[in-house]
This record gives sequence, structure tokens and C-alpha cells, in this order.
Amino acid sequence: MLSVLIPVYQYDVTDLVSSLINQLAAHDIVYEILVFDDCSVPAFKATNSGLKNVMHVKYVELEQNIGRSKIRNLLASTARFENLLFLDCDVSLPETNFIERYLNFSAKSYVTVGGICYRSQKPTYAPKVLRWKYGHQRETQIASQRNKQPYSSFKTANFFITRTNFLRVKFSEEIHGYGHEDTLFGYELEQVNIPIFHIDNPVYHDGLEDASVFISKSEEAVKNLYMLFQSGLLANTWKQNPLLRFFVAFRTFRIHYLLAIVYLLFGALIRISMQGRFPFVFLFNTYKLLYISYISVFCKKAIKE
Repeated sequence: MLSVLIPVYQYDVTDLVSSLINQLAAHDIVYEILVFDDCSVPAFKATNSGLKNVMHVKYVELEQNIGRSKIRNLLASTARFENLLFLDCDVSLPETNFIERYLNFSAKSYVTVGGICYRSQKPTYAPKVLRWKYGHQRETQIASQRNKQPYSSFKTANFFITRTNFLRVKFSEEIHGYGHEDTLFGYELEQVNIPIFHIDNPVYHDGLEDASVFISKSEEAVKNLYMLFQSGLLANTWKQNPLLRFFVAFRTFRIHYLLAIVYLLFGALIRISMQGRFPFVFLFNTYKLLYISYISVFCKKAIKE
């Protein structure tokens, strides 16, 4: 028995649900697919609302946006079965045996993470190139790489977990906006000694944002990461995060003050340069280092610590 859980926001999931049903139907398994819409605009609700009439699918539209953590917790608490497969709404299944690979890990005591990948062809629309490049260079990793640091490599896009284990941890509803609820979830799994095992069972991440949107969401994620770091919640794992490692090193020698000034002077120019057809991931990572330095110096009062 399997519950597939898909939180939806501003995305057409009809093809994803169709692919899942085709694969699930090939196995002698009782299943449900829960699709909860987190208050998308009417156009996407109209597109996805036809799922109400699909067998084994429960489609629900929330009246107000509750956020990335709360909606995943709601999906898990609503699920009827012990085995949970979480998928982000903006992914697609690259393999016909995607479900079969996960079924081999049913009712295991550990969390199974399949990973993500990106299309090989570079987007023709320039504003999407940064997101595509970053995904290829930083997010696409085979299981053997991810298993070197299994907890810090955890991502929400594609993972398999028992309902019992999920309800022991849940996603923190104290994290608002975009980013790093998966970082904290991985840390808390480690704290309660629930193992994570990464396998090569990736989904394609198709929802490529324009560079301006991706940069803004990344800034929000950096704020959340800084908040988690300052609160001490990542006390034992912050060294596994490259951005925090560099930030702490520069802060030790007070260089973060200089980086904060560089952000004030050149941050806007760097943002513009990353929105063209030939962005550099190194420059994007540098921008995040400048930004976390900036908020640590100038925005402490604006960030809940």
C-alpha cells in the first residue's frame, strides 16, 4: 500500500499524475495519490481540478496558502497508508520503473531518497539558463556522492518514507517562505537516528524559474539558512554546508564586513549579470556569500534569530 503525496503551487500536475497512475497500475498494489493545492491562481486550479474525477486521486484546494512545510505535514497526516512517496509538483518521471524501484524499499526503517536531474539540453530562453546550470552543477548527484553526506544531501523533491518515521519528525512550521526546510528535516532525522539511504532513482526537475525569480527565492533561502545557523539548530551539521563554511571562515577574520559592503556596492550589478545567457554558477555562489554577509551585518533585527 502506498500514498503518493504531491503539494502543488502554481503548476500543472496532470501529466505527472498520469505517469504515476500508469506505473502504479502495472503493479499489484493498493495506492492513493493526494494532490493538495496551496491556493494557486484560478488558472492552475482549473487545469488541475479535473483530477477530482480520477480514480485513486484525492484533489484538494486549500482556501489559503499555508506554505511548504505545513502542506507536506498536512499531506502526511491525511495519508491512509504507511508508505509515503513525496514528490514536488514541478517534476516528471524519467524512468518507467520509477515506482518499482521504490517499492523495493517499502516499510524500511530508513528514508530513501531518489535524487533529481535536469534535461540535457540547455534552455533556449536566456532567463532560465541560470537555474538550469545551477541544477546541473550543484543538484544533480549520483547516489554514491549523496551517501557520503546523507543527511545534508536530503531534498524534498523525491523521497520515500514511512508514515511512522515522518510523524516522528515532520517539517518545521517555524520556517516561513522558501528554502531550507529540507536542511532542518535532514538534521532532525539524524537527531532521532533515522537513517537516510540515497539511491539512483531521480526525477526530472522541469520547473525552471527565470533567473530573477530564482535569485529572489535563493535570497529568501539564505535568510532561512542564516536563521537556522544563528538559532543553533545546525550546531552539529553546519560544516556540511559550503555556504556556511565559507561564511564562518570569513566571519572569524571579520572579512564578512567587507563582503557586506561589496554586496551594497555591486549586488545589483551582479544580479543583472546572472540573468543573461551565459551566467556563471561560481558568481551565483559568490553572490550568496556576499548576501549572507550583508544580512549578518545589516539585517539582524529583520531576521528572527
